[in-house]
Amino acid sequence: MIYLIDEEKREAVLKAHRNVSEDYIRRAERIPYPKGITWKAINGGRIVNIEDAQKDPDTGPAGRDLGHHSNLGIPIFLEERVVGVIWFGSYKERRFDEREVNLLSTFGDQIAIAIAKAKQTEELKETQKNLEERNSNLSILTAISQAVHQSVDLNQLYRTVLDVTEDLKFIDLISLYLVEGEGDKREAVLRIHRGYPEEYLKKASRIPYPKGNIWKVIETGKSVFYEDASDPSTPVGPAGKALGQRSLLSIPIKSGSETIGVTDFSSFTKRRFSGQELDFLLALGNQVGTAIAKAKMFKEIEQREEALRSSEERYRAIVEDQTELICRFLPDGTLTFVNESYCRYFAKKREELIGRSFIPLIPDEDQEICKNHLASFRWENPVTTIEHCVLMPSGEVCWQRWTDRAIFDQEGNIGGFQSVGRDITERKRAGEASLQRSHQLEILSHVSQEINTVLEIPIVMRTLIASAMELVEAEAGMSGLMVNGKMIFTEYNKKGELIPIDYTFEQDYGVPGWAMNTKKPYICNDAENDPHVISEIR
Repeated sequence: MIYLIDEEKREAVLKAHRNVSEDYIRRAERIPYPKGITWKAINGGRIVNIEDAQKDPDTGPAGRDLGHHSNLGIPIFLEERVVGVIWFGSYKERRFDEREVNLLSTFGDQIAIAIAKAKQTEELKETQKNLEERNSNLSILTAISQAVHQSVDLNQLYRTVLDVTEDLKFIDLISLYLVEGEGDKREAVLRIHRGYPEEYLKKASRIPYPKGNIWKVIETGKSVFYEDASDPSTPVGPAGKALGQRSLLSIPIKSGSETIGVTDFSSFTKRRFSGQELDFLLALGNQVGTAIAKAKMFKEIEQREEALRSSEERYRAIVEDQTELICRFLPDGTLTFVNESYCRYFAKKREELIGRSFIPLIPDEDQEICKNHLASFRWENPVTTIEHCVLMPSGEVCWQRWTDRAIFDQEGNIGGFQSVGRDITERKRAGEASLQRSHQLEILSHVSQEINTVLEIPIVMRTLIASAMELVEAEAGMSGLMVNGKMIFTEYNKKGELIPIDYTFEQDYGVPGWAMNTKKPYICNDAENDPHVISEIR
């Protein structure tokens, strides 16, 4: 007998057998973890040689009823990981001897190699299948996204949703309900459906408030998932339970903060959706919800065009004047789309940007970082965020934060990117100012400690001038003392080097004389031409 592990269900599954009774297959075709001698062999990863299975405490009832006495279990390894076990049994009560163990182990190793190759092939096929599913799912989302941009006709949108989801293998039922009416008179009305029998459509095409799971989702505005929608404990109504659904995902459709409907996806067979399937269905449901919310908005605008003209203008203003910068570009950085905010930000027209690379807008020191960032995208990590500098038309350097999403083609190659960005210059500058302020406080604290612990005036003066230079990032400085009405300087700090000097300033002589007279600070921005700056200082 050959058992292989079903890792998702944590069961050992009988894959091949000879001279095994139907009763055994019925009872032990799937062995749950960690029961019996099979899981003992798998978990131990060592050969199990049993002299009498009838007396062995780990052998289960089904195994003993086979009538075997001696059993030999050989683990199957795949890249140092146990993936199953091969059993050889005999009706004789004895242990397999060393020669037999070696012979059967060699035979088992050959089977293990074949199984390992088969599993690798299966895993490769599964990887290929997942890739194809992702490409298919991306095509579905793209088709709905295009429908959103190309049309606001609800009926056309409904047809698009049904058409593009027709080939989803893991979904049996799709429905979409929208809310109609006001207050307690509201109803959830079925607008899209696929796979539902006529009996359900007769009973549940209109669901009055507040019955069933549909209204639970509408009222809470939150998605729900059930592994068995037919379970009596779920809020699914009688018509829904009668369908025999198992996994059910219900996603709210929102317009602003209001829930206006629900999209349901369910399967008759799957107990739960995989992570990839669940992410896709959530994205699909949200995409459909966004499309319908937009379509309903436009339909209302068309019906009351004159009365709601101002609302239409506000809507267009939201689309065109949003603060986020939105663009799409090719892998080499060539822009294929920019929104109005992007144009305004860079003070350029669309035609000046489309067809040109945005890379030159980035300072040289950040360009390589951006290129490496774009080269880092993978299927499993299609969305990443980056912060970098950008050159403004005025010559100013600003900061931006971008969230980039890679768009893959059917071969898994990146065909382009869609990005949403915003200016974070003020945040960056505030952060830098905070760091600078913290640094300045550290300097002042250090100076205060030095002054309080040192009693020699020259050392105090030297410490003060060095700290002042660090605070304002100056390259040179000096400090003087008043002696008998004169200002005397004895030391000059040039980039940390202390140079002895001997300058004495009388009243009205030079900048120190001016400061002595006025008792005010003196600021000079052009020492070469300032009359108060003496030639020695220049």
